[in-house]
Amino acid sequence: MKIPDKDPNHLLESALLGSQRGVNEVKQQDASKPHSAQQSSAPDSVDISEQARTLQQLTQLVSTETNVRMDRVEEIQKAIAAGTYEPDVKETAEKLLRSTLLDNIL
Repeated sequence: MKIPDKDPNHLLESALLGSQRGVNEVKQQDASKPHSAQQSSAPDSVDISEQARTLQQLTQLVSTETNVRMDRVEEIQKAIAAGTYEPDVKETAEKLLRSTLLDNIL
């Protein structure tokens, strides 16, 4: 499994929306907007935020993606069951650290 050089959620959002804005940036902008204290007399309605729409689009995109290499998955499952699976511990640690560092930076 290849871990991308950037946050996968940000990459998906950029690919889907063509935007460089991340989810955290949207959260910060939404938090800085003042909320009106007056209640509207309009009937009940639902207002879906841009962030919720983005999340829904990303969820649909991921659910339709069939990028899983089933042959490789089955091969690893058999090796685990046989007790012969020996992952590269150094490579795994490096990828975990890289991912953690990128998550903290992004």
